[in-house]
Amino acid sequence: MVRHCCVPGCSSNINIPLHRFPKDVQRASTWLIAIERQNLIDLLSEKLAQLRICTEHFSEDMFLKDRARRCLKENAMPTLHIDLQNDVQEDPMLVPTIPEEINEVETSNIKLKVLKAEMRKCKKILHKKKLIIKKQRRKLRKKSTWNDVLKDVSGAQKTFFELISNHMKSAPRVSFPIVYF
Repeated sequence: MVRHCCVPGCSSNINIPLHRFPKDVQRASTWLIAIERQNLIDLLSEKLAQLRICTEHFSEDMFLKDRARRCLKENAMPTLHIDLQNDVQEDPMLVPTIPEEINEVETSNIKLKVLKAEMRKCKKILHKKKLIIKKQRRKLRKKSTWNDVLKDVSGAQKTFFELISNHMKSAPRVSFPIVYF
């Protein structure tokens, strides 16, 4: 059975790890409120056990360190990439009440967690781009041999370059200036 993230608007693919809801009904209700799925609060425990939330909705500090698998901490709360569909409630009776168990410090640090997650994503993108640049430099060095340069020159120039290369102690190297964007 293929499972998907139950957060509204989440389009994570099957390669993103999923996490089960807490077995504690109160904590599970808190998660459902946090992801704007109050309509699922009264589900039976069997149905609740089938729901999943992907890793994208948890900040890095919500995971236990030094584990082979990414396991959530006991007090983990989904806070990232939650699409709040309606900022204004249509019916004032449907205003969600947040249980007192939610730590006030956590709720005040949501912006910090979001920024840390965005910074983490930017660092990953930067790392990938650096790897691409490194690969391109290697390819450029491989292609920039002396023989490659001699292919594109005229006969007189070729003779001149061959004379220079014969009198050099080491093989000549071709270098190109590096331009950073």
